[in-house]
Order: sequence, then C-alpha cells, then structure tokens
Amino acid sequence: MTLHGGHNCEKLQRLANRFGETSGRIPGTLCARLTSLTDLDAFRPFTDVHILIVAFGPIAWTPLCSDSARTAWDDMVTMNLALPGVLAEWCLPYMVSEGFGRIVFFGATAGDERRPSTEAPAYTAAKAGLSSLARSIARSHASSGVTCNVVCPGYVDTEYLDDEQRQRYRRRSPTGRLTDRTEVARIAHVLCTTPAVNGATINASDGIL
Repeated sequence: MTLHGGHNCEKLQRLANRFGETSGRIPGTLCARLTSLTDLDAFRPFTDVHILIVAFGPIAWTPLCSDSARTAWDDMVTMNLALPGVLAEWCLPYMVSEGFGRIVFFGATAGDERRPSTEAPAYTAAKAGLSSLARSIARSHASSGVTCNVVCPGYVDTEYLDDEQRQRYRRRSPTGRLTDRTEVARIAHVLCTTPAVNGATINASDGIL
C-alpha cells in the first residue's frame, strides 16, 4: 500500500503510522503536489497496484463568465478529470495482467444527479465526467476482473472544517448532520471487495439531491 499526499509530508507519515498500528504494516508514502499532468510522473513507480483510490480533487469557486474562468476550467478539468483518467490508464495494464483490479473515484456532492452549480461550474462539470469515465472503464475491462466506480459524498466531517463551516453544512444537510468519514470509507471498502458493482456512481450525501 502507498498513501499519497501533496501538502503536508509529516502529516502523511503520521497517517501511515496509524495504518501500521492497526494492520501491523506501515504503508509507503508519496508526498507530491498534483497540479499538472507532468506531476503524475512521480506516480509511475507505483502503478503496479490492484486497488486505486482517487480521492483527490480541489475546487475552484469561480462563476461562469468571471475574469478567472479560463484558469478555473484549465485547473478543474486537469486536476479533477484528466489526472484521475491518466492515472487509471497507467494502472489498468497491471490490473488486467493480474485478473483483478478495483478503481474508485470520488465525485462531487450528489454527482449522480449531475447537479448544477452556479458557484463552481467548472469543478462540477469536471467531476461529473468521472461517471462517464468509470462507465467506460467498466465496459471495456469488466471481463478482465476490473471494476471502476464513483462515490459522491456530501458534507463530510473532516479536520479541514472549522466550527462555522460545520454549522453551515449541517443547516444545508437534509438530515441536519455531517457524514462521518468512516461511513464513506465503508462504501469504498465494499466497492473494493465485490465485483457486482461496476460502472456505478453512488450518492453518499445524506439525501442531498
């Protein structure tokens, strides 16, 4: 197992150590920023994998027709669609050779409904493309033992939220709560352990539609 992070290498190593405490084996780490396709070169030594989880995907709060719209489109399509696509393509040959592969992408909130956005249209459009990509991989590689699916979380309670954000997202959530990280992890775990779900986009957003 290899864990990737791009901002805080010390924090990434602490996470790897936590994995080691429960599994008895500390995974390797790769600390590398991802902003362009050339940045993916750092991943080439790590593409012989059976399971690929792509939970990466920054957001640009840039409305249509704004002064920075072109930059937002370049960044969002590259980082949220092209990077996961190229990384999956690199990993597929090994998965096919092994007769087993699991790919899980993370989409936008309620991405299975192709939810529109006036605040982040480039981000939403790029994330929506992951569903088409997952179906393409499922259609072309299912016979090789490979599955590819997309998970679309809602407002997840993470360490990156401050108290004000937590309160705001709870008000927006139909259930009045934030999704627990372990719930999202369990969904990804199921997708990695069953061949029955393939090419699906799963809404795990506590009813946000």
